[in-house]
Amino acid sequence: MKNYLGYNRYEHEKSIKDNYRNGSYSKNVRSNFGEIELEIPRDRKFEFEPKIVKNIIMIYLKLRGKLLIFIQKVFQQEIYLKV
Repeated sequence: MKNYLGYNRYEHEKSIKDNYRNGSYSKNVRSNFGEIELEIPRDRKFEFEPKIVKNIIMIYLKLRGKLLIFIQKVFQQEIYLKV
């Protein structure tokens, strides 16, 4: 949030800034491993969109795809070894 707003927590200079922190909210992200509860900070204008959540979801989807391909190859090798 510091990088987004451009100042530290509890800094209030009205001449420079027109948007401030406004607490946080809970967000549940579902995965194959269960639900993950995240605390997402918010600003007064509701303009802040956390990029980390999107990045985590994209990384998870990429890893999941690679893991499925790996498991498929392992099972194919086991079948070839048994025949």
